[in-house]
Parts: sequence; C-alpha cells; structure tokens
Amino acid sequence: FDKLSDVEDAASFENIFSSFPQFTDTAPRCATGPINVLYLVVNEDPSQTVADSMDDVSAKCEKLLQSHRYSLEKADVRRISFVFVGQADAEASEYPMPSLYTYRSQLDFKEDSLFRNIEPSFAYHLDLTRLAKNFSVRSLGSRQTSTGQVHLYTATPRPQALKMEKKANKAPRVFARALSFVLDFSSASFERMLVDALNALDVNVPSGGPGSDNHLFINLVSDYERVVLDPVVVEQVIVTILKRHSERVSRLGVAEVETRLVCCLSEDSPPISLRMVASNPTGYVHVMNTYVDAP
Repeated sequence: FDKLSDVEDAASFENIFSSFPQFTDTAPRCATGPINVLYLVVNEDPSQTVADSMDDVSAKCEKLLQSHRYSLEKADVRRISFVFVGQADAEASEYPMPSLYTYRSQLDFKEDSLFRNIEPSFAYHLDLTRLAKNFSVRSLGSRQTSTGQVHLYTATPRPQALKMEKKANKAPRVFARALSFVLDFSSASFERMLVDALNALDVNVPSGGPGSDNHLFINLVSDYERVVLDPVVVEQVIVTILKRHSERVSRLGVAEVETRLVCCLSEDSPPISLRMVASNPTGYVHVMNTYVDAP
C-alpha cells in the first residue's frame, strides 16, 4: 500500500482476507485458537510526514481493525502487524527505521504497545515476560540507535514484589534490552552492542537523572549449533570490555549487565543457554556470575 488511506478501502481488506482458506471456508478454523498472521506494509509513515504522533497512528490502525473485526475472526487471524516505511533522507541518503505496530486477537485487536517497533517474531528474545512478574513495564519508545535493536523500558516495582523484599528500591528504573544477531561471538560484536545500548540510555536519560538500579540485557542470538565456546573465555572478554566502559556504565546508573548466549561447549555436546551477570557493587571489583538456563 502507498498510504494508510489505501488500507482503509474495504475492498482492499476483503481481497486480502480471501487469501486465507478459513475465510473462504475451504479449510476449518484451528481448534486451539487463531493461527494466521498478517503483515500490512505501507510505503509512508504518517508519524514522519504529518503531525500525527505514533499514538495517533496506532489509534487509526486500531479503529480500522475494529471495523473489520468479524472478517479478522473469520479469517482466523492471530496477529496483524502494520509496517510503515519512511522516506529516505535526501541529505543522509539513508532510510529511517520502519515503524511497526502489532495487534493481537487475544487483546481484541488492540495494540500490544510493549512490543511497538519490534518485529513480533523477535519479541521473545527480549525476555520481557521475566520482568512482568515483579515490575509494571512501559516502553519508552526510543529509536535513536543505528541498529534499531535496542529497546528501552521504564519499570516500576509491583506492590506484591515490594512486600516480599521490603528493603528493595521502590523507585522506577530503566531496563535496556539489546539484540545482536551474529554468526559467532567476538569481542568486537559484543562491544559494539554494548556501546549502542549505552548510547540509547544516554540519549533517553530521564529529566530527574539516570537513577539507579538500571539494568542492561544483551541477547547474542547466534547459530548455536555451530558456535563452540569456552564460557571462561567469554567471561574474560565481557569483564575486560566492561572495565573499559565502567565509568560510563556507572554514570548511567546501570547496576547489572546481563548477557545471554546459546552455544556448545564442544562439537559433539548439546547446546546450552548461558547467562552471565556482571556487576560492580563496590566500584572497584567486577563480579561475574554465570548461570545455565534450565531446559
């Protein structure tokens, strides 16, 4: 589609739905729930070309989907994503990162705003479900990084979590979640991702200051069946790089840097998921704790 108004054409939507066998009754609907996924790509980003904010664009998309609610259910659509492609910057000769809004049937086709500007198939790599138990999480919607793979969230401890840990810090903090899609682990790729995440935190420092107890999570997504690593070597690389950037990490109030990597210990061993949590509680000595995720 060239513009969002083209998507609003009822005939266009009916033509798209006819591609789903459930809509044309040539296949039964899935017994366990909606199964189909739909992407709508629009070659214009209203949030960049007009005065509409991203929330305004989201509301327009939601209103459009509500008018086609019956057809979406009949087509057995589980998730629908709007991808708005911005125009190239004439001076920089670069295309901006596309805007992405995801709507789910389980939310009555309202936007899942926590995953705005995130490719839905990559969302689980961010481990946001781990935060939801103890924190009320809200996306900061920042998009200043060159890779577009650093996502910032402000998190406030939930009352039930504070009851369990009465001495815990009650103030909001920032969780930075970074994704790196690499073929192999290297010190250069890790440092590049770390600097990208720190840049995003630097640009989005709250008005009251960076605060404390901020957390940085870096997920190095790789072809784990081909990656053979020694965890001790990885630990040494991460600690060396963090020492190099320790002053900036401390200034931004980052209490922990957590790195996740799936790898094999040898060519004939099964893959394991490693989590390496680095902290510097005293300001002098870096502490590294390594864990293996239970399958």
